[in-house]
Amino acid sequence: MEKIIKVGIQGIILDNLKKKVLLGKRKNCFGAGSWGLPGGHLEFGESFEEAIAREILEETGLIAQEVKVFGVFNTRVLPASHHIQIGCFVEVYKGVPRIVEPDKCEVLDFYDLDALPKAIFISSQPILDEFRKNRSFQ
Repeated sequence: MEKIIKVGIQGIILDNLKKKVLLGKRKNCFGAGSWGLPGGHLEFGESFEEAIAREILEETGLIAQEVKVFGVFNTRVLPASHHIQIGCFVEVYKGVPRIVEPDKCEVLDFYDLDALPKAIFISSQPILDEFRKNRSFQ
C-alpha cells in the first residue's frame, strides 16, 4: 500500500462576540464522537482560501468572506494516517450555521474557547491550541 500524506484544512469560526468557536460532533467517520472544526481536504488546484470556503459551505451552510491562514500542523495519528493540516481563521462570514451533512455531523454549535468539550478531534486540537495562544489573530 502506497503511503500518501494528505492535506487537510480546518477553519476557526467565532460567534459574534468572538468568544466561542464553532465545533461539530463527528459521526460515521474517523474521530467519530469527538468535536472538530469545520474542514476537510484540499482538492487539486484549490487555494487554501478556496478550500476552506468550500468545506465550510458544504458542512455548515456559512459563506466564508475573509479568511486568514495562520498555521501549518503535522498530524501523524496512526501508522497509516499522516496529514498536513492548514489552520485558517474565518474573519468574516455570512449566514447562520446549520448541519448540512447530517450523516457526518450530529451536533453543530459554538463553544467557549476556554471551556471546550473534552473530546476534541485529534487533528483540530493543535489548531485550537495555537489559535488560543495567539489571540492576536482575532
